[in-house]
Amino acid sequence: MISFKDKRIKDLVAAYDGIKKFCREYNNINYFEFDYYTVNNVNLFTIIENFEFDLVDKTIENMLNAIGAIKRIFAKPIIHLKDNDEILPVESVRAVNNETITHATIHSELWETITSDNNIKPRKLLTRNNQDDYQIYENQIFAYTVNIMLAFLKDNIKIYKEFMYNNRNLNFDLLDRLNHINYYLALGKLHTGYIRNLEKYYGIIDRAINRMQYIYNILKSRLNRPVYKINKNVILNKKIVVRKTNILKMHKDYHKVYKLLCYFNDKRISDYYDDKQDEIKEESIKSFFDSYFYFLEVMTIFSIGHFNFKMNQDQKINFENLDINFSFKCWNLTVKSKSINNIRFLELEAWATKHYKTLIFIKPGNNNNMVFEAIKEYYNADEYVLCSPYYIQDAIMISITNIDSFRRLQQLLLKMMIYSDDNHNVCPFCGDELEKENDKFVCNSCKTVIGLDLCQIKNKQYYYSEIKDYKQFVEVKRLINEDFDAQFSSDSESIMHYRNITKLDENMRVICPICHKCHQNK
Repeated sequence: MISFKDKRIKDLVAAYDGIKKFCREYNNINYFEFDYYTVNNVNLFTIIENFEFDLVDKTIENMLNAIGAIKRIFAKPIIHLKDNDEILPVESVRAVNNETITHATIHSELWETITSDNNIKPRKLLTRNNQDDYQIYENQIFAYTVNIMLAFLKDNIKIYKEFMYNNRNLNFDLLDRLNHINYYLALGKLHTGYIRNLEKYYGIIDRAINRMQYIYNILKSRLNRPVYKINKNVILNKKIVVRKTNILKMHKDYHKVYKLLCYFNDKRISDYYDDKQDEIKEESIKSFFDSYFYFLEVMTIFSIGHFNFKMNQDQKINFENLDINFSFKCWNLTVKSKSINNIRFLELEAWATKHYKTLIFIKPGNNNNMVFEAIKEYYNADEYVLCSPYYIQDAIMISITNIDSFRRLQQLLLKMMIYSDDNHNVCPFCGDELEKENDKFVCNSCKTVIGLDLCQIKNKQYYYSEIKDYKQFVEVKRLINEDFDAQFSSDSESIMHYRNITKLDENMRVICPICHKCHQNK
């Protein structure tokens, strides 16, 4: 039986394998042929086929049926009382009994003094303290189940949010200068290969997101309660045995938690928290990322070709050994695929008045981090960029399931064009003339603004870009909480139409790429 999460992984692998097959079958083609094939022969944007909407909905129903019992256990769990005998100073003792008096009479070392009438004045006394013990087996099972729910919710909220974003309505505005002139053309080509129409699922997805957020907020707001806080690490025990104790059988709240855990185990959704998944991924990681690298090559060429750059039609695109040239106005751009120590990466180099080189790597596994750092020392570049098919901190998401992947690559391209041109006479976004206003360069056609700022900590200059007089009356909020920081970053850049070449904070202010702090007060 294929597990719930394994099914998704296998579907994604099949999608990237289709890109790999295309690159090998249609190798050595010119850009006209590449442009034709990306519309008719290959999908650069898709969603997971046969996604289990019914199974996710049924899982949400089971969690909602148990959420009342979970709230009551958080508020009033079953505990055991532990009695501990302690010797404390007299002023700290609250209760005494016969054992206290007996102990005091035979332990003269604990006496303070003997009064004139031969009475003992003790300095310390034996007392018994009662402590609440939350670490009973049933509470460990409870924490175990909560961890599974949190993992399931975080994973599916991200996926469903992405579905909603990808399915947004396309409003074509011929006077729109916020997006690139080829933006809608690129979207149209990507939607041509959109395998599945989500219109009929829009209501289901929207309802599921609201319900999952409701459950997630209930759980997250109670994680500091002792019943969970003390037992939360029980998930690290890979060999935990679920047995039906009297409390799990007879107590109505704990019984519902037990039934929910049985549901997770029966449906094989436990792979969300099973460390063995990492072992499964390690076995096939080389094959997966080999196919993913072909996708990265195709998406990079697609992004460049829809950002004003033109390729000489006499050139051929060889996906096995990429080495092609593009040009636009005063800029030239080379794209090469390279490999060092079995790690493949893309080398992008732009130049106008000077050269600017960017290396694009695939986010390495834990075993490849040292190799990656060694390559950075060996191979000089102006910028090293990590990309990943998932939302990962410090990596940009380039995925076949995310329609904005080409815009993130164009964002990198815009940065390279700005840094490789010291004159700033031509707008890198639309190609019209730039005019200098104060300390900034402004394009009156597309409203692009290029500014130069100084890092006040490192005393180094850096460029930033924005849209002139652009005000977005949409409040940017984090998705639920800090667990979704990576997706928040994606949403904020989407609001800016990916015209920013630096990261933005919650108030949409520029974050210095040198010290990673904000120097702007506005």
